[in-house]
Order: sequence, then C-alpha cells, then structure tokens
Amino acid sequence: MCSIKEAMSDTFPFERALKEAKAKLAEALEERLALERRIVSLKQSIEGLSALCEPQEHESVKVKGMHGLNFTTSLTDAIRSVFSKSSEPILTPTEVRDALLQMGVDLKKYKQQLVPIHNTLKRLESQGEIVAFRDEADDLRGYRWISPLARAVAEVETGSSLKDRMLQWQPRLGYPDPLNKRKK
Repeated sequence: MCSIKEAMSDTFPFERALKEAKAKLAEALEERLALERRIVSLKQSIEGLSALCEPQEHESVKVKGMHGLNFTTSLTDAIRSVFSKSSEPILTPTEVRDALLQMGVDLKKYKQQLVPIHNTLKRLESQGEIVAFRDEADDLRGYRWISPLARAVAEVETGSSLKDRMLQWQPRLGYPDPLNKRKK
C-alpha cells in the first residue's frame, strides 16, 4: 500500500516538474559558477602572458616633447635614444625606465613598465646594439650602448660584427670581460 503523500505526488505532475526544475536550476548554477571561475582564470592568464610578451617593433609610445610638442616613436627607438644620449657608461633597466619617464615617454599603458623594457633590452643585446655586463655571480649589472659607428668600424676592420668579435675576444688579466663569458 502506498501512503497518501505518495499517491498525491503521483497525481500532481506539477510538483514533480517543479522538483526537477529546481534540481536542474541548481545544476545550472553550479555550471555557471564553474564557467565564471574559468573565465576569471583565463583573463588572468591572458593578462600575465601579455605582460611577458615582447612589444612589437612597430608598437609606439607617446612622448611629451619640449614646448608642449607631442610625438610618437617606438619603444625600441626611445630606448636607443636613452642609451645614445646617456653620459653613464652602463645603464640598468631601472635607470632606462627612469630616463624614459624623464624624456616624457608615456609608459602608463604597460601594467608592469619594466617588462617591455627588459624584453627590448634583450632584443637589442641579441642584435648587437648593447652589451650586457654581469658580475662574478652572473647577476646583471647593466647594459652598455655600442654606437652604430663602433659597430660599423668593427665590421669593416674584421669582416664580422662587433658582437661576433666580442664573443671571440679572450680577456687578459686586468681587462674587463665585456660579455662576461669568462671561463670559470
């Protein structure tokens, strides 16, 4: 024999449909919560990866020039300008950033301003335009600018680029190792 409640629930299909709808709603809400978490995770991944990606060569930055004149240039060209105009023989990435800001370069579009600067410095190093200086512990101490004239003269004299020459150069006692490739 069935109870009165069981008999009533069988006779009321709307209650059964309501119960099923509530269960499906709870399931859909759980799926939505999982999807929202996934979306947040993907957005954070995109933001983090975007900060690590190298700025494109054609990516421009706004520069507030003298007398209120504004212009745009590439971040790479702005960094080249910092090195070529600097009286310091070696610049750290932080000093490059400070010089860019002092020049009026707008770096506000970068959430982490040093990331595109580091990436650009590494690219300039790989192109032989700057040389990284490292200490005995292999910690980066800064970069030195190699002028276009010095690169051209080295290429004419040796038939190879200054970067290639510096990689082959063996330091003598008392001389600095410009690429810090000292054998340990």
